[in-house]
Amino acid sequence: MAKKPANGKPVPPPTDIVVDEKAGTFRVPVRIEMADVVFPFSNHQVVQHDEHGIYISFIQVRPPVIVADTDAERIEAIKQLKGVTGKCVAGVVIAKNQMQAFIGALQTILKASDAPGKVKDEK
Repeated sequence: MAKKPANGKPVPPPTDIVVDEKAGTFRVPVRIEMADVVFPFSNHQVVQHDEHGIYISFIQVRPPVIVADTDAERIEAIKQLKGVTGKCVAGVVIAKNQMQAFIGALQTILKASDAPGKVKDEK
């Protein structure tokens, strides 16, 4: 995630190792490998926190299969349910000091995905 300096423009990720001995910092390029990544569907999320970070659990809740001939039978079957099961398909922990930048990145991509002229998925 690119950080923004005081002028508000994003700083691109480094292409070379950059060492600032005076500040005691360094930047190293990161190569992201995506070969084995799975993108499961999540329709429910749980967000929790502790003193170290923000915990996000991504949960997939499938509706129960209800076979009924009439609406009355369907409603009765629903009333008999004791609940549905949600399967946690992924979880991440984000350090608190990175959360604001993460939220900013999500807001930026959400805004861009709704921008005029963008092709939206047909439902």
